[in-house]
Amino acid sequence: MEQQVAKQKDIAVKEIRREKIHVPKSMTTTEVMEKYGLKQKAAANARQKGFFVKNYSRPQVCIDPTKFDADVCYRIAGKVFKSNLSRDPVARSIRDDLIQEAVTSMWEKSGLLKESKKYNINYQYYFVARNYMNSYLTKWKRQMRYYELFEDIVNAIQMGRRRAYDPAIGWMYC
Repeated sequence: MEQQVAKQKDIAVKEIRREKIHVPKSMTTTEVMEKYGLKQKAAANARQKGFFVKNYSRPQVCIDPTKFDADVCYRIAGKVFKSNLSRDPVARSIRDDLIQEAVTSMWEKSGLLKESKKYNINYQYYFVARNYMNSYLTKWKRQMRYYELFEDIVNAIQMGRRRAYDPAIGWMYC
């Protein structure tokens, strides 16, 4: 166990935490922009509200190696895959990538999850894994659809086909 914790401490991942920063109403928008490095619209909104949230648009990464157990996380990711995605042929083809994405997300969220009376850490990891697997699979399918469309167009151009306009798709080669 001590070796695992020591090995995990060697892995350097930059933590990204959100924090609420209060802005005095007496400051002007330009002063807020200069002091906090915000854009004009964000500075005006922060001045009006009286605060802004640092790192709001970036995914939050908070790591706690004491709460992370790789064996348990891989087991949870396997269960998530089996119960939610095993019937999808695309998901089956990228199974290892989905499981690795889920375990990576559990590592990144290990410092944010807190055990409560109602939900233990493993239960929370289950939903972290499920959400990240589903989002990864959705992105993968969307990206592959664009690659296929692009390959069809390139093949048509290389074969010397003529160009035609389709209102639903746009310019295409046939």
